[in-house]
Amino acid sequence: MQASLRSRPRAKLSDILSVPIAVRPKWTPEEIQRELDNNAQGMLGYVMRWIDQGVGCSKVPEDPATLRISSQHMANWLHHGVVSEAQIVETMKRMACVVDEQDEGDPRYMRIAGNYHCSAAF
Repeated sequence: MQASLRSRPRAKLSDILSVPIAVRPKWTPEEIQRELDNNAQGMLGYVMRWIDQGVGCSKVPEDPATLRISSQHMANWLHHGVVSEAQIVETMKRMACVVDEQDEGDPRYMRIAGNYHCSAAF
């Protein structure tokens, strides 16, 4: 693989540094929601352990960089009108239930669902 890469023309820096933009995306509502669900679940799972327990990791393979990417992804979609604020809040609340179920066996876990205004992690 390395040999084949060496023999191809060198990429232009402008191509490498160009931000990909979906001009007319044809994402279905289901695809959009799946992405929101995935990002929200990862964010809540990580932040809950980080904020509420002081642990810099979670049961899901997330890290601070992934957390940042997920949050920026959702913020960009909100900024560009792909999703609404209400859709993000609903998604976060629904995924809080999923994270609560994933961590129900942890005696130090503080439930998020139904405790949104008191949960620092939420």
